[in-house]
Amino acid sequence: MQRMFMRRTGLALILMLAATALTFWLVTAAPGNVAALIAERAAGAGADGAMIQKIADDLGLNDPLPVRYARWLGNALTGDFGISIRTGKPMAEEFAARIPITLALLSGGGVVVLLLSLAMGIAGAVSNGGIVDRLLHGLALVGASTPNFFVAAMLVIVFSVWLGLVPTFGLAGFTSWLMPWFTIALFPASVLARVVRVNLQDTMSRPFATTGFAKGLTRRAVLF
Repeated sequence: MQRMFMRRTGLALILMLAATALTFWLVTAAPGNVAALIAERAAGAGADGAMIQKIADDLGLNDPLPVRYARWLGNALTGDFGISIRTGKPMAEEFAARIPITLALLSGGGVVVLLLSLAMGIAGAVSNGGIVDRLLHGLALVGASTPNFFVAAMLVIVFSVWLGLVPTFGLAGFTSWLMPWFTIALFPASVLARVVRVNLQDTMSRPFATTGFAKGLTRRAVLF
């Protein structure tokens, strides 16, 4: 068990290292000159080649790619993610400012996942091959196959633009969280609803469930 844990942990670390290296290479391979962008934001039209070269030297942008990656990785492991080009603030502060919103999104989305998956799974098991079960099965397939960005766009168009029930953006109270939570929850809820349905169907064939039927209980009563 310990050997398997160590092997899985080592493999996860290797995959994470490969992912960071690939991402770093893609960012550096993108067109554009970061030093020129910083110089233009700092000096406007007065930015010249000497200023751009100095910024590139100060940031180490002229160093070989492996050296730059090793330096970035070492800084990241110590919590130094650099400075934001857009705001000029340390990235650690930018991350910290967004953690509360992220936690609220994940927590609310998790609650919606739990409620939706249980409701759909139990309703399907109660119907047991009926119209409701088939309808929920189709909805779960659609929910598991639809990209989140498309779901989000449709929710904004229908509930914000057409019906005007919720805001399109910003934090304007509880209603502003509903669409993001549902968008986050749709895919995992659709998958888990089928898991709940299949496991309930399997459980309904167990001896204790059969005993409940033999005593005259309805399917709904045995299920719950």
